[in-house]
Amino acid sequence: MAHDRVGSVLQVQGNLDDALKEFMSYLAISGRLAELDYNNTNWQRQLADAHTRVGQILQAQGEVGEALEEFRVALTISSRLAGEHPNNAGWQQNLAEVHSHVGDVLEAQGKLGDAQVEFREYFAISRRLVEQDPRNTLWQNGLAIAHSRIGDLLEAQGKLGEAQPEFLESLAISRKVAEEDPGNADWQRALSVAHSRVGGLLEAQGKLLLGKALLEFKAYLAISYRLTNLDKSNASWQRELVVAHNRVGGVLEAQGKLDEALKEFKASLALSRRLTDLDPTDTSWQRELAVAHNRVGNVLQLQDKLEEASKEFKASLALIRRLVDLDPSNASWQRELAVAHTRLARVKTGSEKLTERIDHLHEAQRILEKLVAGTPDQSRWRQDLNLVVRELTAAESVFPNDH
Repeated sequence: MAHDRVGSVLQVQGNLDDALKEFMSYLAISGRLAELDYNNTNWQRQLADAHTRVGQILQAQGEVGEALEEFRVALTISSRLAGEHPNNAGWQQNLAEVHSHVGDVLEAQGKLGDAQVEFREYFAISRRLVEQDPRNTLWQNGLAIAHSRIGDLLEAQGKLGEAQPEFLESLAISRKVAEEDPGNADWQRALSVAHSRVGGLLEAQGKLLLGKALLEFKAYLAISYRLTNLDKSNASWQRELVVAHNRVGGVLEAQGKLDEALKEFKASLALSRRLTDLDPTDTSWQRELAVAHNRVGNVLQLQDKLEEASKEFKASLALIRRLVDLDPSNASWQRELAVAHTRLARVKTGSEKLTERIDHLHEAQRILEKLVAGTPDQSRWRQDLNLVVRELTAAESVFPNDH
């Protein structure tokens, strides 16, 4: 359908507002067709796809609640079609992908247990498809992504030992698929992301594994550069390049190579700013810009350039605050707002800035206490809260009477 094709092009280009208009037209027409003949499975499948497309744009714009509603409608339709036609591999794959979309939103809301249920369904369907047709690279790629999504959740819950085999299996499958079809840019991107996931887990396991993590992130960066050079209009690949610079820079920072790290983070900041200027409505790019400011600020702080660092952290805080105002239900953004307050507090040194330091820590504590109460299975957020409480206690012990 023309609206679907035009919307897909606009989505790749990062023009989310216009893409949403096209997908809404696609949804309206698909809905009318489905009403005309409920038993026409192709029209029902098209309706599920239209809801999914709209949901993806809403999710990218930060409207996770509305996105979840669209994905759940798509899930209902796709579940019925897959149940009625269990031998239709394409519809089984559609169902798997919708489970993944629902899981993504639930994870963003901090509902890790519910998200894991969705990703397990995604994994189960993907594994069945691979068992039925082991040489189908599309099914193989889906299974690799399913392993990765489960690994993400396990890592978020602090279960690094359980997450590791998921990420390693995802990397092994992705490497095999990419080698079988080296000209397929989608498989190359999947391989780059798999390298990133393994690198992230190695980084989380401590300094002894930083060298290995850096190798994984450099592989991620190299593939991202190649993809970006193939199609400079592909905003998604530009974003991957932003993240890749951040991951390489993060390891270099941990290794104490601050000048090299700052170079990577400034490259990320420049790219993020350019992407944000292209489409200010894309909340994922707004978030990446905030992350880039944070990364630059961290290195400047380590270099004892506190005033410069403070400017970067203030820019990040302003961006994250705007995102939270757009969607207060997004738990990940709430957590990032707490972190932004904490970062800014740490550069408020000296007795004359102690009040500001305490105010920022109080705000971080308030946000994190609410998050932890709502998502008790998120170990990372509990750790954040404990750290903020310790810093706040230390600050108030110096200046107890005013707070």
